[in-house]
Amino acid sequence: MDVQIKKYWIVILLIGFALLYATYVGSHEYWDEAVYLSNARDKVNQSYFLEDFRFPLLEYTVGFFWLFFPLSTISAQSLMIVFSLWSIWILYVLLKEEKIPTPIQIGILLLYGLMPLLLEWSFRAYGDIPSIAAMMMSIYAYIRYTKTKTSFWLYMWVAMAVVSFLFRFSTILFIIPLGIHFLSGKKDILKAILAGLLLLSPWLIFNYITYGNPLWDLTAQGSVILEYTTMQSVSEWIPALQQNFHYILLLSMIGLVTLKKKDHLPLLLASILLIHVLFHSFVVRLKLDRYILVFAPFIFFFAARGAQQLQQRLKQQGRKIIIGIFALLIIITTSHAISYHQQFVQDETCKEFYEISTQLSIPQGARVASTDWAYYGWFLNVHASATWTSNLSDLFYPIPPDYIILHKPGSIQVDYEAFATSPHLEKIQQHKVNCGREVIIYKVNTYKEITI
Repeated sequence: MDVQIKKYWIVILLIGFALLYATYVGSHEYWDEAVYLSNARDKVNQSYFLEDFRFPLLEYTVGFFWLFFPLSTISAQSLMIVFSLWSIWILYVLLKEEKIPTPIQIGILLLYGLMPLLLEWSFRAYGDIPSIAAMMMSIYAYIRYTKTKTSFWLYMWVAMAVVSFLFRFSTILFIIPLGIHFLSGKKDILKAILAGLLLLSPWLIFNYITYGNPLWDLTAQGSVILEYTTMQSVSEWIPALQQNFHYILLLSMIGLVTLKKKDHLPLLLASILLIHVLFHSFVVRLKLDRYILVFAPFIFFFAARGAQQLQQRLKQQGRKIIIGIFALLIIITTSHAISYHQQFVQDETCKEFYEISTQLSIPQGARVASTDWAYYGWFLNVHASATWTSNLSDLFYPIPPDYIILHKPGSIQVDYEAFATSPHLEKIQQHKVNCGREVIIYKVNTYKEITI
């Protein structure tokens, strides 16, 4: 039995993480998650709320999954757990490729899988985790290609690079070090380029036919970011870095500073990490916590390498010291994970959008303007838009909404008095949800003349 456990510990670990992540499934949706789910619904059914500039592959993946499973948040979030487990497994494969000792592998994967940031996003219907998993698979496939020179691994690393790109555009930056290394080999270059273009062609052709621009969603997303966001300081990440990596960063630094020219895989991963850190620090405007997820596999890889270096240099006592260090790190990480879980349970008491949506008799396809429009677009399947102005003449142009739903406070602020005193609006509901916010629902009175 002990031999079997030793042989299949990674399977046992993945099952444990799957059960842990599954406890979060069915939680209230995040803003972008509601948008992605609404986009995905359009692939299997009619969806009246769409933001078609979003990363394309996530909605098609979830939509395809819904052909076989119930169309629901729960099923979509369950699918995301598969990608999270995939990212953990690929990290294990890379550690094994580097010949990291098994005890260190176990410690690193426990730390990675229990990281609060991964707990938070392990089940969310966002493109980040799938993109990271595909990126790591592409890196592994490239390493296998450099050793075997077989077409299978060549096409695998190109295919996974394309998949990673379509899940989240910026993740493709990892292809720069891989591409430079690949071009230096002067072999199979044409095969790789043709394979990449072939796999990208459906996306390029669809964009060109639909929008007249093969890179439409890439450029449209860039325009939205430039218009509606401002550059934030890298210091915004400090709390998240402390909570998720803490002393692991010290081990990672040891793993990085001990690199040698012969360390081909670690040098490749170090260059990818550097490019992502520079890009997300100085080009990406928003410093959202989830953006550092792309750093995590590399940080934990080098932490494993740093632990291995320490163990070798400390010689006889090295194993005991490393076990002690990992025990301490796991305790710290677990305490952060418990804190996250407690906050998660507290936040889950406030499912206000689901609560409100179940009480409304708004037909599908109706037009709804709201301070929190994305949620109603998903829950009610309506034409949802923002109450971007309190000037009703402008808000009603060119087509007035059928309903207006205001949250007080809302995701965007409005002049609530202007809505309350408008002769064109009939208040049909007003109450407080269980998290304390006030919700006001108006029906637009189409029987009165609306002056534009």
